[in-house]
Amino acid sequence: MSLTREEFIRKIKDDVMKDAKISKILPSLTIAQAILESNNGNSGLAVKGKALFGIKANSSWKGKVYVSDTKEVYSGVQYTVKASFRAYNNWAESISDHTKLLTSLKRYSNIIGEKNYVQACKKIQQDGYATDPYYASKLINIIESNQLFNYDDYEEEEYMIETKSMYIDGKEYNNVNQINKDGRIYVELASLKQAGYNIGYNSVKKTASFAKKPEEIDILVNNKSRKINRVLICNENYVKLRDFEKCGMTVGYDSEKKRPSLMC
Repeated sequence: MSLTREEFIRKIKDDVMKDAKISKILPSLTIAQAILESNNGNSGLAVKGKALFGIKANSSWKGKVYVSDTKEVYSGVQYTVKASFRAYNNWAESISDHTKLLTSLKRYSNIIGEKNYVQACKKIQQDGYATDPYYASKLINIIESNQLFNYDDYEEEEYMIETKSMYIDGKEYNNVNQINKDGRIYVELASLKQAGYNIGYNSVKKTASFAKKPEEIDILVNNKSRKINRVLICNENYVKLRDFEKCGMTVGYDSEKKRPSLMC
């Protein structure tokens, strides 16, 4: 079953963010490249070769290899050629090797520490990363249409994201992400959606403005307008658990981990 773009981003963002803290390469650039080059993780290279980037496997490469057709542009003419690409055991390895490639070659040194995603996209094309003359503009469009630039402020504030089992209206759900901010518990909005709640933003405010600090927004909970406090962490919405309890939801942790004290 093919991944949607949203699903793909959720799968790779943590590994990209982890590498970005060390490499100083903008996460938005890496995620956009992965989206474009792997077709949201659905290409043959991504599925069979576990590679998200079309990095050629030359004689110096000692790892796995995946051979497939690819499109190259020379002198304004597009050709389909057969090429050997680096392959991996998983996507995390692919992301790590992509980072290693960009940080080890001098020609890409101008994107290290670049804080403007538009400039980063233009520079990586100028550096000869791809033969597609529209490569930079495609990356910029992907970043802006998916608001990937929100991942680029990862250094501003860090949070410990914990994954726990949680009971929601008497039913246990695994892999619920949460953070503790200023003594208040915030739960990832997507985790509440898996419980079957029809949750979304109202038609007026849409997705509201992204914020690092808690802000009050209007969302729809089972088609009823509610005011909920939220913060944006790693481009995912976390909502104040206490607010959902006020909406009538019964929320708690399993008996082993007990339930923390909640503050209004």
